[in-house]
Amino acid sequence: MISGRTHLAVLTLIACMGCTSESPEAQVKRAFNQCIRDLEGGNGAAAAEILSPAFEGPDGMDRNAARLFLLATLKQQRLGITVLQSHIEAREQDANQEISVVVTQRGAQSVLPDESSRQAFRIKWERRKGEWRVKALRQGN
Repeated sequence: MISGRTHLAVLTLIACMGCTSESPEAQVKRAFNQCIRDLEGGNGAAAAEILSPAFEGPDGMDRNAARLFLLATLKQQRLGITVLQSHIEAREQDANQEISVVVTQRGAQSVLPDESSRQAFRIKWERRKGEWRVKALRQGN
């Protein structure tokens, strides 16, 4: 027989499980924000973890090339990223995000154009094994 305390604990757990469910948009936003923190913190390996194995970047860059680029860039300089605008449209398994950012840099060698630049990107996300991954990154308007 289940005691009153056990029954109450099980009901509380079930209720909390329903409360912690995030929308796909919130999940993508959380993954995006973590990636920004990793980039600003200089952790290229962690930032690259968000990339899908099927990642397609600018100029045909694949996941491995993007990872190497991030590692080399963050070894030479520190980035600051200010998100000016972000719009996410998500479904259960995929999402599109349009962002406008200002990227600032400090370091020995400049890989980015200018010391700060405003840039726009379109990001395609996919859910893989319950985690949101960046499938494609394209320069926006």
